[in-house]
Amino acid sequence: MSKSVTNRSMEEDVKSLMSYQVKETTTALVKEGLMHLLKRCLESEHRVGQSTIVISGWVDHYESRHREDLGWGCGWRNIQMMASHLLMTDPYAREVLFGGCGFVPDILSLQRWVEMAWKKGFDTPGADYFNWDIVGTHKWIGTTECATLLRSFGIRARIVDFQSIGRGRVESRRGGEQENNAVPTRRSLASFKSPDSSTSTSVSQSRSGSRSRSNSRSASRSRRVSPLNNEESECKGCGEYPIEGVRYRHSHDLNSDLCVGCMEKLRNSSSKLDRDTAEGYVGVDFEPGSCSANPSNRDGGSTNRSRHKHIVDWVWNYFMERPDRNSSSAATVFDQLRQPIVFSKKSPLYFQHRGHSRTIVGIEKRQRLGGMTEEINLFVLDPSQKTADVAKVLRDKTGWQRLLKCGLQTLMHAEYQLCYVDPGLATGEEYENLKVLSSLHFTY
Repeated sequence: MSKSVTNRSMEEDVKSLMSYQVKETTTALVKEGLMHLLKRCLESEHRVGQSTIVISGWVDHYESRHREDLGWGCGWRNIQMMASHLLMTDPYAREVLFGGCGFVPDILSLQRWVEMAWKKGFDTPGADYFNWDIVGTHKWIGTTECATLLRSFGIRARIVDFQSIGRGRVESRRGGEQENNAVPTRRSLASFKSPDSSTSTSVSQSRSGSRSRSNSRSASRSRRVSPLNNEESECKGCGEYPIEGVRYRHSHDLNSDLCVGCMEKLRNSSSKLDRDTAEGYVGVDFEPGSCSANPSNRDGGSTNRSRHKHIVDWVWNYFMERPDRNSSSAATVFDQLRQPIVFSKKSPLYFQHRGHSRTIVGIEKRQRLGGMTEEINLFVLDPSQKTADVAKVLRDKTGWQRLLKCGLQTLMHAEYQLCYVDPGLATGEEYENLKVLSSLHFTY
């Protein structure tokens, strides 16, 4: 078949997809904007000279729903959150994203766009992994599928890996010991270590860290307890053991985990007592590490709690848009620093770890003890939380910290992965180069 015939066939497939795609309507969007509500909350608790805060300018929250995607759809919901930002703030992205439709499609439509990206030649190893079939399935995805989808429209989506392998030492790509700083190396995603493998530094069979951590239910099923603090994950309601995907934990009773199904029964119960009980539960990850987690001092104490400072440093520099000081825009962010709360022009971050993914929408640096110490917090939107709940706590300016603010001590996993977007659109040779995924990898 000639190239021209293939191109015509591809164009017809794209037009057909555009006619079938459906706008996501299951989530009630917040008209005044979640980021503006968050800014109001931050202003109400801000003390002059004690903190600097940077948040994304606009992001809609998309929740996973029990009868649709709860337990497997967090990756798709995070893609929707990133897309909501691009559609609202970037006219060039709006023109090309999802065929220029101007809205955020539902999960089924997103799955079709991923398959279309594979047909165009983007991330063919990923297509092989999924047997080129993801439409209508409940398969778990990760940052690689997010990057693949966005890149197929010419959007410069990038991936960054963070891997903690020990205390006080940094391992380079070849495994040698270096100075106590994170070392970035550019490499293929094929060398990322699988969590089910041995402890070797790389395993060629695992294509990406995000996929090996997030898409396989068997991976979580084989781990009956968390390797970090030996927490059991049995559902108090139905006895499911271990709980697969997102679990729910009571804020005052750490031994009362619930699965997705039991949590929904409480929320939808005709009994007011049951509904009130549900209010005390928050969504956490299969392993500790969510905003609401209460990390213990086991497994290394303060060393363990601070091992991922490289992540928050990277996130801080990303949102601060530190340009070349010789450029005309060099002073933009630095001038904004005179203001305690800044809206960044950067897109939110798809934030992946084993078993779950969320969206980072900002970061805070707060001075403590007269400037002697520094506290760093991420602001995170979690698909396992209900949009109405997030909007309510932000409007009420009460309890929002528990749902959105994540301290450094909550980063308890060994490996994390981010997907972000560089400005502008790729064309020509650059567009073709985007078809092969690679990541910037930090090992420390």
